Amino acid sequence: MKSNILKTFFIKNIKPFLENEDWVLRNHILYLKDNSELLRGICFNSSAFSSDQFEMVAFIQPLYIPCNYIFLTFGKTIKTSKNQQWWIYNDIGREQQGKEIAFLLNKIEKEFLSTIQDASSFYSHYKKHKNVSLAHFESVAYSACFANMSNSINEIVDLKKYISKKEDIEKPYVNEIVNRTNKIEGILRANESPQELLNNWVLDTKKMLKI
Repeated sequence: MKSNILKTFFIKNIKPFLENEDWVLRNHILYLKDNSELLRGICFNSSAFSSDQFEMVAFIQPLYIPCNYIFLTFGKTIKTSKNQQWWIYNDIGREQQGKEIAFLLNKIEKEFLSTIQDASSFYSHYKKHKNVSLAHFESVAYSACFANMSNSINEIVDLKKYISKKEDIEKPYVNEIVNRTNKIEGILRANESPQELLNNWVLDTKKMLKI
């Protein structure tokens, strides 16, 4: 779906039925405007096969993980009433379709997005899944640090062990994570708080994502 069509569809047919007034649409990303260290929203992905097809993925992205793009690692697909991943935009029936989508957005906000509003709740929700991938482990460990948890140093040490066993440090993105993690570890071992560093990463990520 083209961004101009999505914008019109959202403003006229979806937004009037949303319970939260803090939704902001930027290109194909609909997100909740707040001052949280997390970006919580919906990604409207267009299909490569049809201009009328799109999928909606609700996501939560920790902004203290430096990144210049939206990643859907912590996401949930919003399916149609027929349990299909891909939606088909219906210009003739856009009013009814808009109401249906708004209903689902209200639901996903209550049941998913609103339950994880900060680094502490993010950590609690995903700590059991940190071994799924490097992205999971990094996000969980950094969340513990951002929330100033007593086990922060343990999470950072475990993250480094995970990388040494599971990842190729020669890969540029892995090396970047190692360097970031070493910075955090150095601060923690000096009995200082990495909050300023992490807050700067939040600001940097917001600038890169233009939010």
